[in-house]
Amino acid sequence: MAKRVRWRLALTLAALPLLLGAAAPPEPSATASKPSRDAASVATDEAAVRAAIDGLARHAMLGALGADGMARGDYDVVRGEFHVQEPAWHTGQLVLGLVETHAFNGDPAALDAARRGGEWWIAQRISDGPLAGLLNAAHGDRLGPLINFTTIADGSAGLYALSEATGDPRYADVATESALWSLQRLYSAEDGLILNIVDPATGTAWTDRSPHHGDGAATRTQVARPNIEGSLFLDAANHARDAAQRDALRAAFLRTLDATVERQHGNGFWMDFEPNDPASGAIHPRFNLWYAEALLRGYAETKDARYREAALRALRATQRLLDADGSAWYENRDPRYADNARRAARTIPDAFDIRRESITGSATAFAGLVMLQAREATGTREFDADIEAALRWVLANRYPDTHPDAALAGGLLELRRRRGADGQLSVRARPIATAFGLRFLVAYARAQGWAAPTREARIAGPGADPAFAKLPLAHLPSRRKQTLDGEWRYIVDPFEIGLNKPRPPRRSLTLDQRGDALENPLIEYEWDSARRIRVPGDWNTQEPELHLYEGMLWYHRRVRVADLRADERQFLYFEAANYRTRAWVNGEAIGEHAGGFTPFQFEVTGKLKPDAENVIVIAVDAGREAEGVPAMDFDWFNYGGLTRSLHLVHVPAIHLGAARVALQADGTLALSARVERAHNANGVTRSGADGQALSVRFTLPQLGVDVTANVDDRGQATATAKPGAFTAWSPQSPALYAFDASLLVSTSASTEPSLDRITDRVGLRRIEARGPDLYLNGERLFLRGISLHEERFGAEGGRVRNADEARALLQAAKNLGANFVRLAHYPHSEAATRLTDEMGLLVWSEIPVYWDEIRYGHPATLALARRLQAVNIDRDFNRASIILWSVANETSITPARNAFLRRLIDDTRTFDGTRLVTAALNKAQSSGNEIRIVDPLGDALDVISVNQYEGWYGQRSPAQITDVRFTSDFDKPFVFSEFGADAPRTFRAAKEVRWSADYQRWLYEQNLALFDTMPGLDGLSPWILKDFRVPRRWHGRFQDYWNRKGLLDEDGRRKPAFDTLRAWYEQRAATDAAGAPARAAAESLTPPGNPASPPARRAARTAPSAVRGTAAMRRRGSPRPARAGRNPSAAPA
Repeated sequence: MAKRVRWRLALTLAALPLLLGAAAPPEPSATASKPSRDAASVATDEAAVRAAIDGLARHAMLGALGADGMARGDYDVVRGEFHVQEPAWHTGQLVLGLVETHAFNGDPAALDAARRGGEWWIAQRISDGPLAGLLNAAHGDRLGPLINFTTIADGSAGLYALSEATGDPRYADVATESALWSLQRLYSAEDGLILNIVDPATGTAWTDRSPHHGDGAATRTQVARPNIEGSLFLDAANHARDAAQRDALRAAFLRTLDATVERQHGNGFWMDFEPNDPASGAIHPRFNLWYAEALLRGYAETKDARYREAALRALRATQRLLDADGSAWYENRDPRYADNARRAARTIPDAFDIRRESITGSATAFAGLVMLQAREATGTREFDADIEAALRWVLANRYPDTHPDAALAGGLLELRRRRGADGQLSVRARPIATAFGLRFLVAYARAQGWAAPTREARIAGPGADPAFAKLPLAHLPSRRKQTLDGEWRYIVDPFEIGLNKPRPPRRSLTLDQRGDALENPLIEYEWDSARRIRVPGDWNTQEPELHLYEGMLWYHRRVRVADLRADERQFLYFEAANYRTRAWVNGEAIGEHAGGFTPFQFEVTGKLKPDAENVIVIAVDAGREAEGVPAMDFDWFNYGGLTRSLHLVHVPAIHLGAARVALQADGTLALSARVERAHNANGVTRSGADGQALSVRFTLPQLGVDVTANVDDRGQATATAKPGAFTAWSPQSPALYAFDASLLVSTSASTEPSLDRITDRVGLRRIEARGPDLYLNGERLFLRGISLHEERFGAEGGRVRNADEARALLQAAKNLGANFVRLAHYPHSEAATRLTDEMGLLVWSEIPVYWDEIRYGHPATLALARRLQAVNIDRDFNRASIILWSVANETSITPARNAFLRRLIDDTRTFDGTRLVTAALNKAQSSGNEIRIVDPLGDALDVISVNQYEGWYGQRSPAQITDVRFTSDFDKPFVFSEFGADAPRTFRAAKEVRWSADYQRWLYEQNLALFDTMPGLDGLSPWILKDFRVPRRWHGRFQDYWNRKGLLDEDGRRKPAFDTLRAWYEQRAATDAAGAPARAAAESLTPPGNPASPPARRAARTAPSAVRGTAAMRRRGSPRPARAGRNPSAAPA
């Protein structure tokens, strides 16, 4: 007779895997206290937690996931064999744990393994028949091929996370398709339940039977349940492309939440639904936690207190299932359910009956995770001791990383004791516990502030975040290059035939064929006779028939390459092209890029012919894309084509990608460089040619700086230096200094000549947010700004093509009295930002995350936005004029938008810790004359910026503007990023006549009067410097496809409001100068040069004016610490 198997309450690694014949420990009372922890023990846990995450991740990659990416199932520790068990959700949860691990420690292997699991998962999609679109989520084990909806829902979260992490939408697409199939066929809005089982043999769902009940014997709650596990319908709603689908999925998610609340029993659990059992009182420990997790997500979405309270009741009940040390067991029973009367009363028992036979580490870890989520969502601290107990349990109950059985090594303990039909006992380890262990430990680390990986690890080297990897070359002016500007040939292809139906050689536009001779095959194009077009330049203003064209246009040019060297790499470098660009060299495809306003490059090393003509063909498609950035609707002209210059850039095989310099708070300089090396997929190594070491020499000769730093294994060189006396860059004194970075190969005897060299002209300054105030170089700053598009002066409009056209716009801003320009709504050219350095104009730089058409829930859109911001920052890091990075403009508050923009904010700070982060917010809540800024994104921003059009859009007239009161929930600097009114310059009338230039001036006068009463205002950038073209402005008399809110018309002629704002700016500048402390005309900073202490905050900053009819800026909350860049030496190039 087989011995009875018992497990100790706290299984140690030395005691694994089995303890036979041990007596059962006494049952703890329901009020057993949980261990408490002191600060010292918390501090010592970081190393243990990080080590456990690494070990669990290795087990997930090597032990739990098979080579094909499928979770291998339960592992028979006696026989050494796996048994497939619910692979869809096991795989999905392992993917989720690995994705979160990668986010925590940057381990590329974790993300690769997650991709492996994701590929297996999406390969299970059923492609035909009545189940087409559903995932073939076979349950396995005793249920065989039956498809269980729960296994789809439980695994789906990992697929959405994987899509977000990789930018590949396929994973989320498959999960969403399964959600939509289930919504139509399994879900009932009437009771909020979802059928559990689909029989693939018949293609139908079971409605009156379950795996445990025969035909006609099963009740509704035995065949269906709310199935909010994994929050599949919510994730699918955030990802779905169709608005009606999004609404239906979201409604279904909320209805299932309601059903979950309605059907919660008095013991805190959901006893009506399997695997719980109301007849016997059996309680599955993990099942109820799924519901609590989804309820917390529902509460975060809706703030519905019912969801919060139901989740908390379930967690309090879970406390009763856990032993004092955090142990959880499969065998739990509510004794009240054995008595019908008590069961009907649904009273909460004093204690559950727990038979300690099968230990479940997944439930312990999941309990800790959901309790952490409850703390974050509700602020409750009632589960802190349970969280700490779960942490200690997980750390103590892992198999050794060196365990000889790879199926167990590093994994989290979970053992299921079962007896087969032959009476033979089996003990199975369940690797799924590892997934929950990873999720819990990563969440715990984040809660402790340990989670953020170092910026160095995220930005460079083998574990670099994809958003920051393989950036285009920075410092274009100092590169050896051959311009490709000038005349090109073009062919218009609105049907994209050259791309999709080339029928070689008939329409092979990527080639350079001639079909004149009869013996040649038919060729339906000819580049030599095609029309000509200038590069750089949009096509819309070069040919009348292309004025409103948004589609594909092909460019062609033959190029002889000057001085092609074998020891160099060559890149086709685009300063920008709008929007999707594909390129071919000598008939070979070299790359594709999406995005219209940032530089990109395609490597052409080895593809160019020396001493011969090379054929370059480029297809640019200006069509708007639903998943693009911007998306389908935006308020500027969609100028298409090669809008900025194009170059062939030559660099050494090992070269400098970028070099940075930044002034730190202590007056020292942080210097860094990024080294790129050919054909090294694992990042740059320390070795140079023939194993020699690499180093970078940084010099600023005028400041006496000359330091050398070694290049590390990530291809980074960092140093600090103490400069001599210098003039801080400011609008009043835009001092620039020569900066040089040279890449060296060193030998033991000497330093060889440089491999590569970058030169730049840089300014040194410090920008800070101290509570509600802005400071530049330690002095209070008010931003006298104006917004402007990158559209040149002239009746035809058109994208700015060169530095002279950019200078004309910036000089007009200077003539206005501005010290600040908001470069809307996308990155302007490198020529423009170098000019702002020279001309002394502070800059707001923005990426085109614009309006609500952005697919905030789509991973590919997020990946694109992250990449655009990284490239923008990398190109312009050394531009002292840029003080604000903006992540968005006028976006409505939704959970998906909040998560999307918070990710961009985090990226921005990761890549550049020296500047402030903002976004142009909508004005939000209004109550009478009070407009309150409550956008939750404000907590994450450094500067609160708001677009308001009082007196133009809405009910108020300009006369009522001064009655408005703006208040903010955030103790941070506040800027009006837009206000204004449309007015053709030549339409003059009484000021009360809308659309007149006099109305526009009146609106400005009233807004400026409002601003005079707002001591909490830190700046403004009215909309806009000049009128600009846009097809969505239709008023025939007053707009005629132009936005007429400019202070200048399209030719640069002033409207009356220009002079109104200029006079106000002149007065403001004089007032600011008079209030500043006396200082030398040429102010110098001598290291360490710590910023001056801020002046005492005015009382008016934190309390509204009491004068009726005036307005003041009010901020709620306690003062915040200064927000300047963090140590820029921690942000490598």
